[in-house]
Amino acid sequence: MGPLAGVLIAALASPCAYPDEGVLPLRRAVTQVRLHPDIEGWARDMRDKGEAVQYALLLDEPLWADGRCYWSVEVRLGEHILKKFFVSPEGKLKE
Repeated sequence: MGPLAGVLIAALASPCAYPDEGVLPLRRAVTQVRLHPDIEGWARDMRDKGEAVQYALLLDEPLWADGRCYWSVEVRLGEHILKKFFVSPEGKLKE
């Protein structure tokens, strides 16, 4: 297998185009969810109670809608997924 074959396989395995902005798109996606009105206050309350709220950004489970690709961002408390959001690499939340 030649050197370009690996690039082709990687491109096919990457469903959303990843902007050439380093880790900024990843931070944008998680920040959109962390600051969501339904999540921000609840997460603060959970942290005050000593609970660990986690945000999981899943690049390999995209949603295609309205001609746009969205990454999955899960809000987790322990092993439980409480809510799943979809955020584009540009930081647009799918409502």
